Amino acid sequence: MQPAQVFKYPSDYLYDPTYEWGNNVAFDPFWLVFPTFGPMTAALIQTQTVNIPNDSDFECRRLHFHVDAAGAQLTVATAVIPNITILINDSGSGRNLMNAAAPIATVCESEAFAARNMMWPKIFTRNSTISITLTNFDAAVATNNIRIIMAGRKIYSAS
Repeated sequence: MQPAQVFKYPSDYLYDPTYEWGNNVAFDPFWLVFPTFGPMTAALIQTQTVNIPNDSDFECRRLHFHVDAAGAQLTVATAVIPNITILINDSGSGRNLMNAAAPIATVCESEAFAARNMMWPKIFTRNSTISITLTNFDAAVATNNIRIIMAGRKIYSAS
């Protein structure tokens, strides 16, 4: 006799990166690189945008950030985790991707730490604009420069 099943995940609960796209769809690896934020002095709020190319949709799999302290080179042992929040907006859907700004290290990954995929990839439609707003909540005067990169793939018609 088998034990009673307490719960069951719905079929779309766990992400499995396979799709039924059809035969006329192709993919290319792609990185969306935002203009540099900075210098991010204390209490500064800065917004940068990128446009999704008009030849394809973009599936974001990872969010990365790179920080330098006033342009100085860093090593993994001295990796900076900035006191900065991030808020992401997708003009294609017309909504924020989060209900409130969150610390950048909880949303994006740094090259100083192990890479990880997002829990669920986000597909941005062609010709849409992605806006990222960073807010520095550091009490000290910091002059960090921040670079945000979205890693994923283009999804386009192969015909």
